[in-house]
Formats: sequence, structure tokens, C-alpha cells
Amino acid sequence: MTAAMRAPRPLTLVLVAANVVVAALALRPLLPPATRAGDRPAAFGTGGTEPAPVRLAAFADYAATVNRPLFSPSRRPPPRGAASTLGGIGGRYRLVGVVIAGTTRHALIVETATGHSFELGEGQAIAGRVVKRITSDSVVLTSPAGDTTLTLDRAAAPPAATR
Repeated sequence: MTAAMRAPRPLTLVLVAANVVVAALALRPLLPPATRAGDRPAAFGTGGTEPAPVRLAAFADYAATVNRPLFSPSRRPPPRGAASTLGGIGGRYRLVGVVIAGTTRHALIVETATGHSFELGEGQAIAGRVVKRITSDSVVLTSPAGDTTLTLDRAAAPPAATR
């Protein structure tokens, strides 16, 4: 019998088996995770974990929004006690800003008669009405009497700059 046809030695078998184990361990991080039949894949980009809630800065940090309104040509708030075209709560309160960070939404509302500012989130109440929904330019307040929508006043926005 030739040397090539001889039966492998036990030491050779042990070394081959050790190489296979080391190769499998080295490739394991590159393989996709095993899933069970009932598992569903995580949404793209989430990594399978819930995002951390966003903490907004204190309302006082947004005081310039009330004192120097962005959409007012003079950058000054309207005179206190100025009458609004809306009656009821729409004439009593003005929406001066909305802060949206992730799923957290807050409305910045000013009482027109006193200038007192409020920071409200969805589900909080003001003047017997609950904040039902906050969008990028409006707030819907609900009560047993019905819904009222406060909107940002974009009519007072300065004209677009020309080049």
C-alpha cells in the first residue's frame, strides 16, 4: 500500500475537527440570527428596539417665540387684548407655536387678554377643553360642546424675500 492510501492517524482527525470548529466559530457573527416560526422581523432601521422618548426643553426656553413671533412682520406680538376674529375660546387664546420632536407634540398657547403662556401636550386641558390633536400648524381642542381648532396665523407672515 502506498503512503497516500494509508488510513488517517487519530491525531490528523482531531486536528481537522478542531479546524472545522474554529472556522464555524469565526463565521458565526456573520450568519443571520435564527428565527422561530412565530417571530416576525423588526421594522427597517429600528434594530428591534423601541426609540427612547424625546424630552423637550422647558417652556421658558421658547419664550422668544412668544415675545418675537416669527411670522409677524414687526417681530412683535399683537397688543394685549386685541380682538380676534374667532369667538369663544378662539378669541381668548392664540396658538403661537408648535414643537414636534419624534412622537412628542406640544403646543405653545398664549391667553390674549393677559399674555399668560401655556405649554400643552395632547390630552392636557385648558379652559375646560382637552387637547385632542396637535399638527404642525394647528391644535384641535375638544369639549362636550364640540371641537375648536386654533391655527398658527400665517397671514401676518412677511413676504418672501426676492433675489
